[in-house]
Amino acid sequence: MGRLKRWIVTLPPGYPTEDIDAGTMRLAIGNTKLEPTGVEQLGDTDNDGLPELKLTFDGADVQAALPDGPDSAEATLGGELGDG
Repeated sequence: MGRLKRWIVTLPPGYPTEDIDAGTMRLAIGNTKLEPTGVEQLGDTDNDGLPELKLTFDGADVQAALPDGPDSAEATLGGELGDG
């Protein structure tokens, strides 16, 4: 397994990360869609009043989707809230 990549997700006020359906989270890099290998509710780690969510992706998969480096493709994180 390659090095794991991690992202911290914070939603705007009124959309708590606890409402995210973690099973729907996907990272799309170009035509590649990756599922997180880990999802963790962190709480408000930076004291801005908004809870954060940590997503972990397999680093080898991320690097394979970016053969020409980190600026070679657009990445989009998507998912759904528990209520749809």
